[in-house]
Order: sequence, then structure tokens, then C-alpha cells
Amino acid sequence: MSLIAATKEIERLLDNLKRQAETQQRTYFAVITGMVALQQKHRVAGNYAVSDEIRAVLNVAGVEIVQGTDGYTFDKIPKSLAGRPVGDTWRISVPRND
Repeated sequence: MSLIAATKEIERLLDNLKRQAETQQRTYFAVITGMVALQQKHRVAGNYAVSDEIRAVLNVAGVEIVQGTDGYTFDKIPKSLAGRPVGDTWRISVPRND
């Protein structure tokens, strides 16, 4: 195999790996976003035990839920928000090794 052919094969394999990584990342983000939405749903419905369990699972995975800016606290969600999304987002929290 010539050097040019080997280089093209390496580029093809690298492109394939990149596509696979992008697919895995999209799947991961979709699953995490779904879990955050489920946690929001239970929190707004007042199912705090379930909401807390989901939050704990997310925390173990390194995902931190960032509460929205609707002016409520974790324990006191306004009744006006019942059944509606509450504007939470999430971010990956990377532990520091200081």
C-alpha cells in the first residue's frame, strides 16, 4: 500500500470515528436533557422524593442542574408554574483535582 493510499485510509477511519463520537454525544445529551425534564416535572408536581433521586443520579454522573430564573426556590415552586416547564438547564460539573 502506498503512502498516499494509507493516508487516505487513515483519514477515512478518523472521519468514521468522529461521526461515531458525535452520535454518542448527541445521544448522551438527549438522555440527560430528558432526565432533567423528568426531574423538573416531578419537582413542579411536588414529588420531591422522586425529584431528589433523579437529581442525585444526575449529580453522580457529573451533571449539575442549574435552576431557572423564575424566582422560586427549590422547596417553594409557585402554583402558577404547576404543570409547566420551569426553565432549568444543566451543565457538566467537572470535579477539580486540587
